[in-house]
Amino acid sequence: MIFLNRRKIGYRIFLIIICILSGACGYIAGHTGIKKDLPENDASNIESTAVSQSNAKITPSTKMVYEYYYPQTGKTNVNEDVPPYFMVGLTLSDMKRLYSDWEILSFAQNEVDMRKTINGSDEQKYIIGEKDGFITIYYDDGDSGMEIKEVTDIDTNGFSNEEKERLKAGIRVQGDDELNRALENYTS
Repeated sequence: MIFLNRRKIGYRIFLIIICILSGACGYIAGHTGIKKDLPENDASNIESTAVSQSNAKITPSTKMVYEYYYPQTGKTNVNEDVPPYFMVGLTLSDMKRLYSDWEILSFAQNEVDMRKTINGSDEQKYIIGEKDGFITIYYDDGDSGMEIKEVTDIDTNGFSNEEKERLKAGIRVQGDDELNRALENYTS
């Protein structure tokens, strides 16, 4: 009986030592400061991210980072926001399919980084309008038409008829600063 208890105690001590060593090795490996830096624009990096986070989905608390890159000037404008309601629940493959004109730099449940290259100046012209009951921002490409930049989460149902008509006609603004100021009027 004593031999059996010693054997159980020895087995427990062995398991404790294994746990301590595993934890220590994991801690050391995670805190060595060695990180593999990957180039930003390498599509294979996105695929490897997708493999390691294949179950990641956008949640209401996901931080959406939108980068607008202007190659003519080399400027990048960055906007951070919460995801609009229609993005909640989307996976990386959903985002690649729906936003094929965007480069998805990183995709994780806590943050999604996207980049769009805009051929034009950083003084892009926009039209603020309405689509499916929500304020929608369009790129104003002059003669070539309009392209959706973003459907916001600002519901137009509570707006006056006059304001709905203004949005239906389209409110023209130029540059990101003017666009942000115009949108602030609808969120305050």
